[in-house]
Amino acid sequence: MEKRIDQTKKTNKNPISRSGQKNGQARKRTGSSGVEQRKKRVVSGRTEQRHSSVKRSAPRPGPDKQAASHTRKPVKKSAVRRKRVTSTQVIVFFVGVIFVGYLVGYAADRASRPSIAYATIENGSIDIPMIHRGIIIRDEVVYKAGQKGFVYYSVADKEKVKAGTSVCQIIDEAVTASLTESLGELEQNIMVKQKQRTDITAYQSDVKKTNKIIKDSIDGSIYKLLGSDISLIYTIRADLDKNINLRNQKLLNEDRGSVSDLVEQKAALELSISENTEVIKANEGGIIVYLTDGMEEALTLDKLDNITLEQTTMYVEAKYDVQGSQIESGDNVFKIIASSEWYIASYLDNGLTIDYKEGDAQTIYVELNGLYQELPVTISRINRGAEKTYVSYKATKSMLDYADVRSVGFKTESSVYTGLKIPNTAIIDRTFINVPNKYITVDNAGVKSVTRRDANGDARISINSQSRTDEAYTYVSKDSGGLILGDRLVSPDDNELLYSLEETSNVNGIFRVNNGIAEFVPIYHEGELKENSGYCILDPAINPRLKVQDRIIPEPKNIVDGQKIN
Repeated sequence: MEKRIDQTKKTNKNPISRSGQKNGQARKRTGSSGVEQRKKRVVSGRTEQRHSSVKRSAPRPGPDKQAASHTRKPVKKSAVRRKRVTSTQVIVFFVGVIFVGYLVGYAADRASRPSIAYATIENGSIDIPMIHRGIIIRDEVVYKAGQKGFVYYSVADKEKVKAGTSVCQIIDEAVTASLTESLGELEQNIMVKQKQRTDITAYQSDVKKTNKIIKDSIDGSIYKLLGSDISLIYTIRADLDKNINLRNQKLLNEDRGSVSDLVEQKAALELSISENTEVIKANEGGIIVYLTDGMEEALTLDKLDNITLEQTTMYVEAKYDVQGSQIESGDNVFKIIASSEWYIASYLDNGLTIDYKEGDAQTIYVELNGLYQELPVTISRINRGAEKTYVSYKATKSMLDYADVRSVGFKTESSVYTGLKIPNTAIIDRTFINVPNKYITVDNAGVKSVTRRDANGDARISINSQSRTDEAYTYVSKDSGGLILGDRLVSPDDNELLYSLEETSNVNGIFRVNNGIAEFVPIYHEGELKENSGYCILDPAINPRLKVQDRIIPEPKNIVDGQKIN
């Protein structure tokens, strides 16, 4: 028996099996000694220690119990743990797929959009040296010819004269030519007779005195001519001609003695010549101006309050220059400017005249021969209209410079405009379809729409609420994709009344891109667009849809309304 047990011990090397055998033997042998019991506890304790070092589990049971524990508890907990890990991974996986899909779609959408640089609307100002058109108004009187003939002026152009001065003669040379020739011959005969006469002339003392003056003038001039100033020769000659003519006139007009008959003949010839010669004298003092333009009677001081825009912008030039030419009866010969006060009338944009007051002093720059001359003026009259203001400037200087000028260009002292500043390149022209307002309905939500009829029946088409509207039409962009030319609209009041869209309008505007989508916004301005140096100024009061810091496209070529933009 003992040998069999020892053999078993030798062949069974598993400590768990030996423990199981000992436990079985212990159950059979009730009278085991205390030493054996202690051995059993020691072996059991060692087994407990080994199991707790792994998972702090209970002491290993015998072979039967060990097999049971391996098939139930450890396998069941591991399965639950694997199940939980798999569900979390699935959720994370699907969330990752969705996020990656969103990123891919977003990247594809952004890649499909054109990448365009933006500009930003800012408050700003520009200085526009705008040239305004004006018309000159003066206190002037035109003198006309009373007969036909050639004009010979006895007063220089732009010379100041007194009332009663003979300004010019108009001679009918076809009649007076032979008379003038006869008069010249007769005067020569008189001078010959005066030299040959033996009796004493009534003007003998005067003639001797004049001759002495002529001789002294010649003697004194010899020393003056020795200098370097050659221009003195003209002064000396004019002085000699004056004295010689004075002497000759006395001799020619003497009606006594042996020359009396000849003098009478001379007077008769001069009378015949004067009857065919018109002498025009100035009825008032002022400045003589040869050139006239035909507007002197239309633009007078008493009409200063009634000057029209057309008159201020027309171009008028002097067209009557009759010096040395033959004219007809009734033609303009010259004019007299009676006052040094003169006016420039013009129509200016309201934005330039906000601070204008009658009587205020201003400085303007008026064109003359391609240059702009500074001219101090006062504001004489102001009359503000819807878009433009009528202004008349009164000047008291430089009248002679502009005496023969009617139409002028001028610049104001300040031409600064302030408002929304945008680049000129951002402005683009777009074509809009004219939709009659009477074919448009508005629902309770404020949505505008029309009814379009085609082969498929009637359809409601919405209209952009931001579309430009006036009293007659609403203007719908051709890029909207809703309406096209040729569409037939049904009247809200009569189902049988149709209107075909055929009319279009061109509208200036810019593309705004505040949310990544291009939106065409029409722009409005009074008169001409205020622009300079590549920028323009828009009045925010009449462009309420545009705001400071709005992003706009500076070069909107090929951009359409509603297009997505990076």
